Amino acid sequence: ALPWPALCLYVRMISRVGPSFRSGALVYDEIPQTQPALAALAAAGLAEFCQELDPQEAGRLFTLAELRSAFPELAVDPGTRRKPGMLAALEASPLPPEELLQRLSGLRGERVVRPLGAAVVEVFQLLFFGNRYQGLTDFVLSDLGLTRYYPYTMDREQRLFRCRPELDEYLDCGRFADRYELWLVERGESPENLPALAAEMLAFSPRYPAGGERWQRLCNRVARDLEREGELSLALSMYARSGLHPSRERSARVLERCQQLRRAHQLCTEIVAAPRCEAERDAARRMLPRLQRKLGLEPAARREQFPVATVTLPVGEQGVERAAAELLAQTWSSVHYVENSLMNGLFGLAF
Repeated sequence: ALPWPALCLYVRMISRVGPSFRSGALVYDEIPQTQPALAALAAAGLAEFCQELDPQEAGRLFTLAELRSAFPELAVDPGTRRKPGMLAALEASPLPPEELLQRLSGLRGERVVRPLGAAVVEVFQLLFFGNRYQGLTDFVLSDLGLTRYYPYTMDREQRLFRCRPELDEYLDCGRFADRYELWLVERGESPENLPALAAEMLAFSPRYPAGGERWQRLCNRVARDLEREGELSLALSMYARSGLHPSRERSARVLERCQQLRRAHQLCTEIVAAPRCEAERDAARRMLPRLQRKLGLEPAARREQFPVATVTLPVGEQGVERAAAELLAQTWSSVHYVENSLMNGLFGLAF
């Protein structure tokens, strides 16, 4: 129900990296007058004018020259000649956040505004795309016909979410992933503590299938970094929450590293008996002889044994391969003589 300029401005702000913006920086060709559009958004509850500002957000919105001009009493310090030093001085100053905003807004008579409803837009995008990494840019490219997607049938049976709690759980899992990615980027400088994050993840139990596989992959990644950090007990707990490879293989390696050889041997035996994938089975087979030697057990033979059947065929006009195929067809449900075409065809598809 809002005017068209207000709608355009909301989409512009919600698409940009925020969360807040200087009103003077919101200049677009399709919006001739920004102030009436901002007023309409604020009246509708889709935007708000900030009443205070913290130093870090001020550093993102304003230049060093503007900061030094607004706070001349801090600019006399030689350490404020660079922006990090200026922001540190603002952090240490007793100025309240509202005064900080008043001084900066008074430079050009601008106001600081932020869009509201970002969480609702996030839900809309998730429902539209079925993932968290595509957004309004992808929507616009699709709407313009520059990017084409397969026209999947979107009936109730194919929906990613069956109920609102399942959607909320998916978003909660995504926030854990965001915190982990932040830790990966900043590492030692990140305020995020990996063991603390892992403890929170262990207390979280997803119940719905929508994000199950993504959650298990995240558990594997966090557990692997816990290994590297030396948090072996916590890493084992995280691997235990995952049903995806290589959680069991890594668990066996951690158990061996912790000298819990019998548990590692038992786990490798279980993997060989019922592997989740070929890579997991091969890793367990490589580990078993070493564990058996450490436990004083007789290592099992590593060479794989295959069943062999021998038959004698009469000499005929057709080749031995076709004669063997006809013989096997008497007991097997389906037999096809393909010479080398099967393996070459599979290689071609894979390559």
